[in-house]
Amino acid sequence: MVGEPEYTLVYQPHNLGELMELGVGHPRWSGSTTLQGSVISNQRSITQYLVDHGANIDAKTATGWTALMMTRGVFLANTGRVFPEAEAILLKAQAEPDGRTAGN
Repeated sequence: MVGEPEYTLVYQPHNLGELMELGVGHPRWSGSTTLQGSVISNQRSITQYLVDHGANIDAKTATGWTALMMTRGVFLANTGRVFPEAEAILLKAQAEPDGRTAGN
């Protein structure tokens, strides 16, 4: 896939046509975690639950996206969306010294 992770959050990768011909589905979402899914589904309570129970907030998708990157803007269903509540949850967890960002 061609394009930096930050770019592909908002725009299609430059070679999307070639990738779709491979028949593997949409490559932007490959390797997504449950935490990342809760963010883009705007499920604040699930995001909080996962963080509280040790979800790795630094996990990356195949394209290099983290859940925090997704909170700051992703192009979904032909519109740009941000998730400020999820961002606040993840920033708070990131600042806590309990090791959650290490995937414990």
